[in-house]
Amino acid sequence: MLEAAEAILSSVRSPFDAEVWGSELLGMLGLIGLDPAAAEDMVTEAVIPMAEASATPASLALLAALGALGGPRMSGAAALAGRRLVEGGLVEPPWAEGLGRPRPGPCWVRADDFGEQEALALTFAYGRKRHAVCVLIDHTLGGGLEDAYVTERVPTLRKQMWGWAEDDPFSSCEELAAAEGAD
Repeated sequence: MLEAAEAILSSVRSPFDAEVWGSELLGMLGLIGLDPAAAEDMVTEAVIPMAEASATPASLALLAALGALGGPRMSGAAALAGRRLVEGGLVEPPWAEGLGRPRPGPCWVRADDFGEQEALALTFAYGRKRHAVCVLIDHTLGGGLEDAYVTERVPTLRKQMWGWAEDDPFSSCEELAAAEGAD
C-alpha cells in the first residue's frame, strides 16, 4: 500500500480523488480474500504502523485516506498516526481537510412500475466538485444490491436517468430528499 501511495500521490488532487484511491486500496484486500473485518484488522495492526514508521508525505496521505474511509477502529488509529506525523513536521496534503465529509446534494430514484428495480443516485460535493454514488437495487433478489458505482458526471447521469424514465412507459424518476435517499 505504501508503494501504491508513492506512485499515485501526485494524481490525488481532491478529497474525491483521495476517497476513490483509498477505496480502491481497501477493495484490493477483498480481492485477495480478506473479509471486511479481517481487512480492517490487518490495516489497523500492520499497514497503519508501517505508514507511521515510514513518515513520508505519501504515508501521511495514505493515513488521511484510511482515516476517512475505515470503520471506527481503523479511522481512529489512522487519524492518531497522522496527527503524530503532522506534529513531527510533515504537512498534510491540501485535499485532506474535509476528507470524508462531502456536502450532500440532490438525490433521485428511477424505478419501474412493477416494483422490481430501483436505480438510486445520491449526489455529494466537495466545494464545487460534485460526484454521485449510484446503486441498482433488485427487489426480485430480496432487495439486494445488483450494481454500484461512483461518477463525477452528475449532470450527464441525471439527464440519462430522467431520459430513460421518459422513454419507458413502465418507469418513472422522482426527486428524493437526501434523508430519503440515505434510507
